[in-house]
Amino acid sequence: MASVPSRPDRTAPPRLESYEQARSDFRLDLPDHFNPVVDIVERWAEEAPGDLALVSLGPDGETVAEQTAADLAREARRAARALLALGVKRGDPIFIMLPRIPAWYAAMLGAIRIGAVAMPAPNQLTSRDIAYRLRSSDAVVTITDAVGAEKVDAIDEELGALTHRVAWKAGARDGWKDLGAMMDDAGDGEVPGEPFSKDDPMILFFTSGTVSYAKMVIHPMSYGLGHVSTARFWHDLRPGDRHWTVSDTGWAKAAWGGLFGQWHERATVVQVALGKPDADTILSILGKAQITSFCAPPTLYRLLVQADLAAYDLSTLRHCTSAGEPLNPEVIRAWKQGTGDLTVYDGYGQSETTVLVANYRAVPVRPGSMGFPVPGWTVDVLDDAGAPAADDVVGNIAVQVTDRGPSGSSSATTTTSRPRAARSATAGTTPGTRRGATPTATSGSRTRRRRHHVVGLPDRPLRGRVRAHRARGGRRGRGGRQGRPGADTDRDGVRGPRARSRALGRARRGAAAPYARADRPVQVPARDPLRHRAAQDGERQDSSHRAARLATHRDPAAATE
Repeated sequence: MASVPSRPDRTAPPRLESYEQARSDFRLDLPDHFNPVVDIVERWAEEAPGDLALVSLGPDGETVAEQTAADLAREARRAARALLALGVKRGDPIFIMLPRIPAWYAAMLGAIRIGAVAMPAPNQLTSRDIAYRLRSSDAVVTITDAVGAEKVDAIDEELGALTHRVAWKAGARDGWKDLGAMMDDAGDGEVPGEPFSKDDPMILFFTSGTVSYAKMVIHPMSYGLGHVSTARFWHDLRPGDRHWTVSDTGWAKAAWGGLFGQWHERATVVQVALGKPDADTILSILGKAQITSFCAPPTLYRLLVQADLAAYDLSTLRHCTSAGEPLNPEVIRAWKQGTGDLTVYDGYGQSETTVLVANYRAVPVRPGSMGFPVPGWTVDVLDDAGAPAADDVVGNIAVQVTDRGPSGSSSATTTTSRPRAARSATAGTTPGTRRGATPTATSGSRTRRRRHHVVGLPDRPLRGRVRAHRARGGRRGRGGRQGRPGADTDRDGVRGPRARSRALGRARRGAAAPYARADRPVQVPARDPLRHRAAQDGERQDSSHRAARLATHRDPAAATE
């Protein structure tokens, strides 16, 4: 039976009590040989086997499975042995497209346990998207469910290195093996393998592909320790917490909120097989599942504040975070009033990194600010010449990657189209293993008190400068005053395509330098971030530019010519 430490409440002190002290003292010891499944999950299982590690809920919040640390370690070993029986070797890419179910964790942890490269994919992908990923990555195994198996079978082209097709509860299908049966046949036991280097490739994400073909981002084993700062300082986690990050399993955000960092802090991860986002369902789950820490995208918070928050039992909820774009002050204010004084703490990062900049419980939140650099990272705003920009002036948000400091996640990792070729070149910098100032292609500004503000992103419409704008589309209260903001409005109140184009024009004029770079030209985004659907790779692309980008993608050296 799972053991549960006492659950922290809203009176629990912040994990980050002094920002300046944490900036000065935070260190993570990263050994030369490291595998997060062995060194985090299995170690937890040895020290506290009965601790509740993972809770899987169904679409309406019903309990599907509760797994202890020992359960999680056992399922990882069974999946690892099943993959070894297929002939999977260290460094082999494994395409994993499963919904938010326990089998996703078994497949991911099993692959990482034997040194294969786990390659999670969003479940909304089309057959065309899947073919692009399988072909580009040289994946040798695909693991998916019945819906995904149909998409894979619909691909009418050669997939090169793909050797094995594995399905979870997909019934009898020609050419497919059943994951559950494979794991049963393999059973639990020793998993052979030589020691793993912290620099061995571990996980491969594809970027969203909104303005070009999706690029691959490869993280090394050290990435598993990198999210300690995410879980400890931003999510404020500790033993007894139940943390829920709302994200598809194919995006890097799923790793931010559910892989290794939370378990390192001995918190329970909660995953929910949500269908279409519904405020009543989500708010009910927060209460019934006794969630203490909640992370969701801004669009979801905009939806939730439309509900009568006081009608739900949110007494166990003590900490809330958000990332993806800045939340407008109206939503933060409505959430705070409706939940009994809970603030939403913004965070900023990329698929290539862990959280880089964030707001924290110990530091007062200023509307429009994404906060301060996370301990372990040095982040600044630079001008076109690479010098620090003046305070309150828009420039390029850049990450320092020189000197040796606290170890953790990879940043600016290899984005080659051939993961095997990149194994020795995976430049996994940690929040400390740094090699110069690397621009993030995001524009922003910095105040004299070192608070950072995002101004624009190259692959989505501008969310506005540091000023707060009234969000059009919300209902008005008495006397013409603005009521709660509309759930479909963004920071500028931008709604229609023409308005978004005007916003993009303002981004070009107000932050011309980041957008004028030859390697990151501005284009109309292929996916409207306000719509809940996945973008198809390369859609709405200028053909000549797409060809040039694709050539660079397949031959990174071409970018320097």
